[in-house]
Amino acid sequence: RETAEDAEFEAGAAGALGLNVLADRVDARLTDSVVTQTNAADVNIEAARGGLSGAVGTGTTIAQGADVTVTPSVSMTIGLNETRALIDNTELTSAGADLNVNAYDHNNIATGGGSLYKGGSRAGIGGAVSFNLLANQTHAEVIDGSYEGLNNLNVSAASPARVLGGAGVAGLGSQDQQANFAGAFVINNIANTTSARVQSTVDAPLDVSLAGDLSVTSGDAENQALATRLGDLGSADGDTLWNLTEGFDITGAQLPDFSTVSVGDADLQNEEYLDGLAREPNFLSPTTGKSLGGSIIGAAGLLQQNSAKMSAGATVVYNGIYSKQAAELENVEVSTPGDVTVRADNGARIMALSAGLGVQGGSGSFSGMASAAVNVIANQTRATVDEAVVSDGAQGATNALNVNAEDGREIFSGAGNLVVSSSKTTLAAGAGINVIESSVAAEVLSSDINTRSLNVTSDSATGVASLAASAGSLNLNLDLGSTY
Repeated sequence: RETAEDAEFEAGAAGALGLNVLADRVDARLTDSVVTQTNAADVNIEAARGGLSGAVGTGTTIAQGADVTVTPSVSMTIGLNETRALIDNTELTSAGADLNVNAYDHNNIATGGGSLYKGGSRAGIGGAVSFNLLANQTHAEVIDGSYEGLNNLNVSAASPARVLGGAGVAGLGSQDQQANFAGAFVINNIANTTSARVQSTVDAPLDVSLAGDLSVTSGDAENQALATRLGDLGSADGDTLWNLTEGFDITGAQLPDFSTVSVGDADLQNEEYLDGLAREPNFLSPTTGKSLGGSIIGAAGLLQQNSAKMSAGATVVYNGIYSKQAAELENVEVSTPGDVTVRADNGARIMALSAGLGVQGGSGSFSGMASAAVNVIANQTRATVDEAVVSDGAQGATNALNVNAEDGREIFSGAGNLVVSSSKTTLAAGAGINVIESSVAAEVLSSDINTRSLNVTSDSATGVASLAASAGSLNLNLDLGSTY
């Protein structure tokens, strides 16, 4: 005779995976060469890459008569790109031209995961995971050789990144269900390394002779000219493949200002900068007036409705930015009557939202839900002049030496849930956690400087708002950064 224990086990399952892996390499190089220029046309060594990528995975299971329903979905985007503009071991003699060495990497990423399940007399299980990782390398470099007769020398590296990650789960349990478990998880990480440098790697210093200015800048602001060039790339009929400057905006520019004071002056300077940078929805560099910073928006949501004896759900959003920005002038002898500028800009704008709603009927033993929104920023920003000689040669002093490092952060985290239950034990918890451990440094080391004006500045500013709403809640904000 067949008993309940002998009955055939039935399960319903559906899953989805969306995956993008980007590993481009874009190089523009001039190496081991002798170049003599007889006119004043600019010399451009430029490498640029960019684009938009999206990954979506959704799973749906409706199995009313099954013992167990399982519905996972995973969406992932991984970027491991390298962009480099390099002039190396080259003797360049110019007739008054500008030398421009520019590296530019622009990423827009959107990833989403979803799970919908219904049924499962013993258990219903649903989960959605959204994962984004950017670990790009962007470098603009002038290394070794000699560069004579130039007007201006501009070395610039920029790597703006925009990331959107979302995950959602909806689970409906069957009558007399034993257990119901659901979770939505979002993980976003930006760990880009960006550098601009003029450097000699041998004992003898690199000679740079200019009539105008020397600029070495590393940052994550837009390079409008190169962004427009990328946006104009298209097919034979003229349709653009993508446009980095229009249409697709996940920069967070429309997010509300989370502070109580709004500063709208585009020419923020000194104390105004420190007071206003974190409050500006698109915060600005006091040196350039341009917007700074990458952006991450992460959101996770969960809905559970069941009559299970045990019901548990969790939503977690983790956003991390670990960017490195470096601008360096090392073992270089610069002769110019103009300005010498070494600047590193870094910025981050993060928003994390994690929320859940649980409705549990019947006479279950436990019903619980937890939500967490976690943001971590650990940027490194450094502008360095090391073992350099800066002057106007025999004419005396250069006009100015400016060494600037700037870092600004704006963070919002929100976590909360609501559980409506007739269970014997009901638990609801929410946590908003923000951690900042960034370092900012502007340095002039072991150098011989002859200039009319010397400006060495290091600026750092933070704006933080955190909200956790639940039966048990935690708000934690930690700033462990350093500025020197």
